[in-house]
Amino acid sequence: MRAYDVVAMLQRDGHPTALGGAIASYGRILKTLHILAFIDVDETYRRDTKDIRNLQENRHSLARKICHGKKGELYHRYERGLENQLSALGLVLNRVTLWTTVYLDAAVRRR
Repeated sequence: MRAYDVVAMLQRDGHPTALGGAIASYGRILKTLHILAFIDVDETYRRDTKDIRNLQENRHSLARKICHGKKGELYHRYERGLENQLSALGLVLNRVTLWTTVYLDAAVRRR
């Protein structure tokens, strides 16, 4: 089955079919359960989510500092060049993270 066939089963003339609507409703149920778990009194879930969000924000902040050309914005006329630039940025971010981890580990062991 091709991707086109799947899309044709999920929508017709820009409107969802019964199957497409059912899948969308199922997704909304899962999203609602997630939101309810987040606002519920489960403090550990909320704290874990906040930690993950902070980690992602710190990674984005580091990426903005590393990618300083053209005010930190990526410009390419073609998609392949943009993908290459993003891959290189991801590689540099991972290397910085690895180096920092190794360096901090050595510093802690030295104490």
